[in-house]
Amino acid sequence: MKPEFVFYPQVYISPDLEASALPKLRRRIKAAKDGLYVITVSEAPGEQLEILPSKTLKGLYYEGRRIPVVGIASGEETAAELVASIAEDCMRLRGDLNLKEYCACGQWY
Repeated sequence: MKPEFVFYPQVYISPDLEASALPKLRRRIKAAKDGLYVITVSEAPGEQLEILPSKTLKGLYYEGRRIPVVGIASGEETAAELVASIAEDCMRLRGDLNLKEYCACGQWY
């Protein structure tokens, strides 16, 4: 059983990836293709977001799990920059750094 991916409506995409290619990026993530990093809401208490290489999503741990995708990046460094951007947006819009709640405010599909 594969993981179920749910995508944040305004998914954050690293600048070196084209936003117009979002459908293709989603397919690559669902197929667990190498070369992409996924920013997801962490399930762990006390943690906010996680950066995962898309190829690791093939693992047994993720089978049957619901994975909310907040961001897509081409590398680990650009993924970290996207997390910083998410944190900046959260602070500007909410006045706090509760990233899980900030991401949960959007509609998922």
